[in-house]
Amino acid sequence: MEPKMLLSEAAEALNVTPQALHNQLKRKNLLSSKSRNRVYFGYATSKELLGLNFHPQIMSFQIVKGGTGKTSLCLAVGIRACLYGARTLLVDLDQQGNLTKACRIASHNKPIMIELINQRIPIEEGIVPVFDGLDILPSRIENALLDSNLMLKRFPLDRVYREMISPLKKSMI
Repeated sequence: MEPKMLLSEAAEALNVTPQALHNQLKRKNLLSSKSRNRVYFGYATSKELLGLNFHPQIMSFQIVKGGTGKTSLCLAVGIRACLYGARTLLVDLDQQGNLTKACRIASHNKPIMIELINQRIPIEEGIVPVFDGLDILPSRIENALLDSNLMLKRFPLDRVYREMISPLKKSMI
């Protein structure tokens, strides 16, 4: 899986002509592909071509009811942000690990959130690259114990995650 952005989409987002962006691609010698008269490119070219500056943010997709599209929406937003040049980290906390599976990541050999917290492992050790510009902290069934574990140890939920993720945000600026 290597998502691409169409040149025409980027041109529309920047309110310039596709030809103007195509000229920039050539002038800057940026990597792009062409298929059926359509030009497209990935994260590295987007970052250079679009030159958008992003302030690191955290977005959360959560609802107790299943089947509402949380995983699909999270993946779609993550990929689109990446295609606009934002370095993106997906954090899968679902015990079913559907986001991890959607990214085609094997989580059995990487630490997941409950292990990172209990064993005080740096979050960077659990991060797996999906493709250029998009990473994931995978999940598996053991994360089913995450909520009760945090509650029993009286860890403040908001602070635990913030303390783990904040250093990542600072390194992305």
